[in-house]
Amino acid sequence: DSRPRIPTAIEHDIFIVAGDLNVRLDIPPGTDTDEHFRDSLRDCWAEAARVSTNANGSVKGSMHARQAWRAFTRYDQLCAGTAQQLHALGVLEGPLEFPPTYRMVRGTDEYDRLRTPAWCDRVLYRAVGSR
Repeated sequence: DSRPRIPTAIEHDIFIVAGDLNVRLDIPPGTDTDEHFRDSLRDCWAEAARVSTNANGSVKGSMHARQAWRAFTRYDQLCAGTAQQLHALGVLEGPLEFPPTYRMVRGTDEYDRLRTPAWCDRVLYRAVGSR
């Protein structure tokens, strides 16, 4: 065969997967966690806009507002399972530094109650030296 061998994705120096990975949150059904989740997200985007970064890169602002939604990363399907398998291959993801997203009710800071907010849009990468 005279065709050159095409390296697999993992053999490249830089490997990036970005897009809507349809990752959801596995919040236990029948708990008040879903309501607590929505309460903790209330006004978080407005708060995120007020949080600023110092010249040295450290974030200042309301720690409570940032931590309220962060507690729900433990229910994230990618963080909870798949990420561990990808880490073994050297595939990484940066930290989730923003509240989960989803459809909002027009003109409000309220999420659409028909869907659970999540971190669906993700960027995964592997680069030489990033292990």
